[in-house]
Amino acid sequence: EPVIYGVMSYATGEWPPQEKNNWKMLKVIRAMAKAHRLAYGEIKAEMHKQRRKAHVGIAKNMIDISSYNHRVIDYIYVRLSEYFWNELFYRWTKRSHDFLGVNYYFHQRVRRKRGGGFIFVDVRKEEGRESSDLGWEVFAPGLFEILMNLKKYKLPIYITENGIATVNDDKRSRFIVAHTKEIYHAIQAGAKVKGYFHWSLLDNFEWDKGFEPRFGLVAINYGTLKRTIRDSAYVYARIAKENAISHDLLRFIGHGAPKEHQEQ
Repeated sequence: EPVIYGVMSYATGEWPPQEKNNWKMLKVIRAMAKAHRLAYGEIKAEMHKQRRKAHVGIAKNMIDISSYNHRVIDYIYVRLSEYFWNELFYRWTKRSHDFLGVNYYFHQRVRRKRGGGFIFVDVRKEEGRESSDLGWEVFAPGLFEILMNLKKYKLPIYITENGIATVNDDKRSRFIVAHTKEIYHAIQAGAKVKGYFHWSLLDNFEWDKGFEPRFGLVAINYGTLKRTIRDSAYVYARIAKENAISHDLLRFIGHGAPKEHQEQ
């Protein structure tokens, strides 16, 4: 996730080295793009010597973006944001991908930020929208839009990360059904999606948030280290095994959704 690293380390200043310097941010992202191009060439050359093939790509965070206030000026900022987050790195690494790895978690609504600067938007979450325990807005149709925009590269696509931090397992089941449904629609519309990897198998350590976010299909009691398979894991397993979303699973995203259960 090269753009995420650049932004969090040199724009928001939340990650080390905790600086706020937009030009350094761009320099870092461009350096990672150069490193990827060089690594791509070296890997391909080495595999050619060994008469073997290697498929080389990168996992990149993608964000579906819309306007918060629906003003004309805000749509300009939406387009600039989309270009920065979703397209610029691919432009800098042109012809250095055999596949595209997509990490998709959330949707953002943006508006113009007073005071200017390169980070030119304020991010807002619309009231009443479902969100994760981290405050990330859940918006499955955004994944469809991302996949449609990636069609232009004419490369295989893998969903390398897609998941939700929540102690509400029914919400996780809804997330899985809703997002895999959008992937199905994208495939029908011509997206070359070849694989899907849910984040995550286990509750995990997030290096900037610790053990608090609960992403896992399998719950971990950190006091005893006991593993417990969540119901959402069986939902995911059914979709994988049947290569389909059965009608009864659609209840999670429509009428008759089961009562939500909060884990303790």
